[in-house]
Amino acid sequence: MPQGATREKFAMHFEWLPSEWFAERCRTSGVNLTRLEPEQQESILGEFRSYWEARGDTATQAQWEHKLLNQLRRVAAVGHTPAATQQQKRAVVSASIMNIDDTDW
Repeated sequence: MPQGATREKFAMHFEWLPSEWFAERCRTSGVNLTRLEPEQQESILGEFRSYWEARGDTATQAQWEHKLLNQLRRVAAVGHTPAATQQQKRAVVSASIMNIDDTDW
């Protein structure tokens, strides 16, 4: 177990950060963090913390990092951040709703 790691469970909080070992864990799991811009990394981390903080679940540091690693895998598989996905979906729906020239209703 890396130095400083604990097996104590705690609730997610907005100041939470992955450990110094997280980048190595990602690398050995096939997740290339360098493919994400710093803004994307911060956005993903912020969304992750916000989601889990609202749920109120508890986990160990290693468990939280594992969940974040899985989130990064999903983002890599899609090719963009979840926030961008939601924005794109909203834009498509808005465009179809707001098309005042469409009289096919």
